[in-house]
Amino acid sequence: MEAAYYGETDVVVELVKGGANLDLQNKDGESALMEAARLGKTDVVVELVKEGANLDLQNKYGDSALMEA
Repeated sequence: MEAAYYGETDVVVELVKGGANLDLQNKDGESALMEAARLGKTDVVVELVKEGANLDLQNKYGDSALMEA
């Protein structure tokens, strides 16, 4: 999630290669995809979507990554 937050696409790629859970959510229900979308980290969003991150996850407020963008 930190890599997505800071827009570190290369780190995201390595984490994905290492088997990171793309759909892991924090205590507020935010996923890496939601963080990247909300912060405008387009390259990270593209990578996460390409690798199969769940587009339908919702945070504790019922917002999805699309709504966060």
